[in-house]
Amino acid sequence: MLRVEEAALADVASRGAVPAQQIGAEWRFLKGALVQWLHYGQRFHELIRIAPHAWPLEHLVVERLVSLLEQRLLARLDAAQQPPKPGSKQAVGKHVGVFEQDRDMEQVLAGLAAIREAGAGEGGK
Repeated sequence: MLRVEEAALADVASRGAVPAQQIGAEWRFLKGALVQWLHYGQRFHELIRIAPHAWPLEHLVVERLVSLLEQRLLARLDAAQQPPKPGSKQAVGKHVGVFEQDRDMEQVLAGLAAIREAGAGEGGK
């Protein structure tokens, strides 16, 4: 499976660099452990120290899934927190504050828009 010489693999196993168990003079390897070792590389031994009973390392799949979901959620939150459009109810409420809770906010905005348009019609005077 690993396509290496038996002696080389035994040497690596004796140093603890690959997941294996020695029984007498022979080494035993779990195919699943080797696959995980190949997949995670140097992180494999760190993860086994942290979670020794999680041989399949499913928590890494969950960790990756949570990370992807977190990225998507943060992207949506950033998009939702875009500044309000100038002249909108939210923009006026944010900057003026006084009108934020007023029920007649729409009327106030309409009046401000009319004043602005009238000023623009007079050449900006």
